[in-house]
Amino acid sequence: MNTEWLKKLFYAVKPYFINWRGSLRINLPKTIWYNFRCLPLGQACRLPLRIHSMVKVYKMGKIRIEGKVSHAMISIGGYNLKGQGYTKILNRGEIVFRGKLILGGGCVIDNAGQIVFEGETLITECVTFLIQRRLHVGEYGRIGFHSMIMDTDYHYMINIHTGEVRDNCREIVLGPYNWIGGRTIVKKGVRTPAYTIVAAGSMLTKDYTATLEPFGTLAGSPAKPAASGWRRIYNITEEKRLGKHFRESGAEAISIDLEGLDLDAFCTNDALKYV
Repeated sequence: MNTEWLKKLFYAVKPYFINWRGSLRINLPKTIWYNFRCLPLGQACRLPLRIHSMVKVYKMGKIRIEGKVSHAMISIGGYNLKGQGYTKILNRGEIVFRGKLILGGGCVIDNAGQIVFEGETLITECVTFLIQRRLHVGEYGRIGFHSMIMDTDYHYMINIHTGEVRDNCREIVLGPYNWIGGRTIVKKGVRTPAYTIVAAGSMLTKDYTATLEPFGTLAGSPAKPAASGWRRIYNITEEKRLGKHFRESGAEAISIDLEGLDLDAFCTNDALKYV
């Protein structure tokens, strides 16, 4: 009996069910249950939510997908290389998806307000979202491992001289094409312009849209403008080509001729190819 086709079939479907450690990758019962529990029938039949094995859902709340719906467009609890533990979801509010998203292993979503993901978004391991009012993440957002985003201080304070008490919650808006480095803290009221790069270990504390131009870099605690004119390359194909060039040549930098270059395509093609 020729079993070659069986081998090909096994290796074709293996990445969808078995992870790099040999453990089950997808929790099929949870995937089916939460798709049909949270979404309209027409969307649920496409199984756009993909729930991985190490995911604990305490409350899924309201889930809404706007725009084109495709199979496994929202992957929850996938990678687990830079941290350990379960991805945990306690959604007492609403989460809106407007495109593809990957939520890595060990992440926490504690949401009592509204979270909007515009799409083509990658959230790596152990990122914590503590949202009481509203978080908006622009398209092509990247949030590095062990970061924390919180729109609330949870507690109120009173000024003992003036009697002033301030709201402990303020909306967070991260602009499109933002790259938030690992171990960054984003606090209430933060707003960033498009194409912002945030250095790892920074703390964002305010609205930066009036003082930072697009393609700016923030660094420090509290974060301040550190550079300008840099754009993240999301294109996986180009990243591999560049990596090979630098490994083989030993060069520290190269110059790319921008004349006639489609910069958007160069930076974004295949951005979430591995979804």
